[in-house]
Amino acid sequence: MSSEVRQQVEGVRRKLSALGGAKVHVAIMTSGGDAQGMNACIRAVVRHASMLSVEVYGILEGFVGLYNGEQITQLKWNDVSGLLPNGGTVLGTSRCPEFTKREGRKRAALNLLKFGIDRLICIGGDGSLTGASMLSSEWREHLEELLSEGKIGAHELEEHPKLYVVGVVGSIDNDFWGTEMTIGCDSALHRITDAVRCIMTTASSHQRTFVIEVMGRECGYLALYSALAVGADYAFVPECPARGNWRESLCRAISRSFELGIRRSIVIMAEGAKDIEGNRISSEERGVAVGDGAARCDEDGGEGVERDLGGGMEAEAKVVCLVGESLVERPLMEAVRETRRVSAAMAERKFELAASLRGVGYVRDWNIYKTWAKTSLLSHEVPSDGTSIAILNMGPPTPGMNSPVGMITRLATMHNYRVYGIYEGCHGLWSGNFEPLKWIDVEGWGIRSGVILGTNKKTPDNALGECARRLEEMGIRALFLIGGWEAYVCLTQFARAASEYPALRIPIVVIPASIYNDCPCTSVSVGRGHGRELHPDERRQREADGHGDPSLRLRRGNRRPQLRLPGRAVSVGGSALRLYTPERPISLSSLVSDVKTLTDRFRHNKTMALIINSDIHNKTYTTEMLERIFNQEGKGCFKARKIVLSYTDQGNPPSPFDCILSNRFGYEAFSLVRDHLVKSRDAPLHGAVALKLEPSHLRGTPHLVGTNSLLSMQKLLRGNSIRNFIKGKNRQK
Repeated sequence: MSSEVRQQVEGVRRKLSALGGAKVHVAIMTSGGDAQGMNACIRAVVRHASMLSVEVYGILEGFVGLYNGEQITQLKWNDVSGLLPNGGTVLGTSRCPEFTKREGRKRAALNLLKFGIDRLICIGGDGSLTGASMLSSEWREHLEELLSEGKIGAHELEEHPKLYVVGVVGSIDNDFWGTEMTIGCDSALHRITDAVRCIMTTASSHQRTFVIEVMGRECGYLALYSALAVGADYAFVPECPARGNWRESLCRAISRSFELGIRRSIVIMAEGAKDIEGNRISSEERGVAVGDGAARCDEDGGEGVERDLGGGMEAEAKVVCLVGESLVERPLMEAVRETRRVSAAMAERKFELAASLRGVGYVRDWNIYKTWAKTSLLSHEVPSDGTSIAILNMGPPTPGMNSPVGMITRLATMHNYRVYGIYEGCHGLWSGNFEPLKWIDVEGWGIRSGVILGTNKKTPDNALGECARRLEEMGIRALFLIGGWEAYVCLTQFARAASEYPALRIPIVVIPASIYNDCPCTSVSVGRGHGRELHPDERRQREADGHGDPSLRLRRGNRRPQLRLPGRAVSVGGSALRLYTPERPISLSSLVSDVKTLTDRFRHNKTMALIINSDIHNKTYTTEMLERIFNQEGKGCFKARKIVLSYTDQGNPPSPFDCILSNRFGYEAFSLVRDHLVKSRDAPLHGAVALKLEPSHLRGTPHLVGTNSLLSMQKLLRGNSIRNFIKGKNRQK
């Protein structure tokens, strides 16, 4: 247990001791539609509560089990082993008409009191959370009535004066106000994009158009973001209904694609899509309905336990929400009311209000998608106005690098700019490896694996003059760099050399891309969505099932220290027992403690374990050495195995998160350069900036795009290399 976790546990234990030594009982239930990730939340609640010596009871079959009272069972540490890979909910879920009546809720209160439960964690949608909140608000009244009926004693009313409720939102539609992501929506989006990618191959083979219907009766999240991730030709979402003669527009867009030689067209629609008149839009072409899925929910569950245990006597029902990178609590009923305002707005045909309630980010991304889709109506050959821009990749290959190239090329074509792709990074720049790009050339790049333009880790260094000469020869007026810290080094070198080389006095924009997520000044980089997921070859402990072997794995991704570590998310999603990182390095004392912990757990019937070690972050405690130590000290209790992933993280297709993020970056980068070029028509103007993402505090706005100027970067670097800057930030953290 890390020192931070130990401090948190001790803090909650102190709160529990303030209760006068009374044993605390917590119940957890799932209700409404199931969502992958619910089991992870259940597991986190049980295990976190066990660390606090709190008893947890699982309520089977949702509100039915709460109403019957015969399906409430205690859950212990081993009861939730192996739940992470399982979809659905192990507790079950069902509808309960009896609970909608007051007498039904009074009976539920009595059933909870039989087990001494006055704290409830409910995982579900707005209807389920509303039911739990109603039970909490009526709790005192129910107990007073039960006391007058002689079904409970006065001491029970005194010991349990209030029911504390904490909600965790489980909904694949991601339709709940106040949180940027709900349990299940991430996996649903993955499942949709995987299905669409498979369908696209069949569509291309037979030159077909597929109309794909995804879930989302009143929320277009899955439709919009899957369309943005795969580059669908057309999309229909409930909050932004089709207007005018949309059928003609749809047919024109699809026909235009086939005329230009694109062998397939994809239309994605939410199941609740309607036109502006309120008429439902149904699939008139060949349709496929998809969309069900999982999210990593360990943090939500652990947070829910502490919220439930730490509330004051007057605390109202709360819901745990994700805002940016943090978990926050909101008043549950306020969030429910705001969620239902969206449905009311759409019923009243106030669609702009409905879309705005989804968040500024939702409206922004819808506009990005509409702008992107318009380029499909452009001709194959677009005249240039004489403005040329160039794009190149730098650093290690990263899933998602192709998407911003496609987005920038399409947007540049709309504005009659000439676009050049520079192959093989900076080496291609000074050697003159330029190739013109048209929007038709980059069709489908967003979902492809690898880096089509190529990339390497070389920086200009002593070739600045040659780079400037090549840019001047090609008439480049703006340059986009896509990559990790090598791109930042290149940016600063170009900017500092601009006084000597006039050709470098152009707008230069860096789009951060790194599976390590180690780019300075930004909380998120392109590639993080892939780097934080478990690799298919890394399906953690399954290899060890039945063998009693802890699987000691080396996950590539931490060769350099990281500001935000995807390995942490991997460890949570993969239920790693330990995670060794540059920020929290191995020490002799921690290694001794870990060996003892492993030995004790395997002696108590543990059959598998996972340890994730950063790549080459410690020259002493290498993975090979750790493997030998664990095998030596295991003394027959377990056997350690080493698995090295190496470069497999870099060559896979981008995740939906990376596709969406890179499209956002590409759109913002071009918009920034476009504004710059318009202003500098008469007077030369140059600047160097790096795009950044910062967490927003508005629902539905996961990240707002901003920039870091060269001046601010130089102040941060203070004359040191970017690598040293990153190391310094990690030491501060």
